[in-house]
Amino acid sequence: MAVKNSEIVAFFEDLATKHLKILHDATARKHFYRMELDEFAKGTSNLTGNNMILEVIPFKYDGNNRDNSFKVRDVAFLITKSLPTVNKIAISDAFDECEAIVDDVLSMLRRARCGFNKTLITYDPDTIECLQISDGKNFGIRCFVSVKSSHNFDVITANWLEDDSN
Repeated sequence: MAVKNSEIVAFFEDLATKHLKILHDATARKHFYRMELDEFAKGTSNLTGNNMILEVIPFKYDGNNRDNSFKVRDVAFLITKSLPTVNKIAISDAFDECEAIVDDVLSMLRRARCGFNKTLITYDPDTIECLQISDGKNFGIRCFVSVKSSHNFDVITANWLEDDSN
């Protein structure tokens, strides 16, 4: 069974909660956010410390038959560091630290199990693209990765009205 959008979001929030450089806590130390790149670029958020930002997750289906099909989610996430004092050395260090966290996230994602059914999710390293980003006070890495989970196209008859025409 393919992983649902909400399960991917929960998975990334859990990563942000468990990573020692992020330590997200939804009530005390919020460091995981859902926003789009343009919202981040406007600098309207009050980010502090290291943060993980997860963007909208579009998906597609891949595979040439129903026995070997996948739901592929194009995940874009940002790892950022807020700097109280901006200078060349601090910016360079922030980019390095964020890049190391991206590496950690990708390592955890590589063969993770996710969702209610603990579905295996994975990605092809050829799908990963990263770039440096900044809004002038937060500096980091934006990472794109296509995450896939198996999907079958079996008809779930309980979801359909009975066909009386036959």
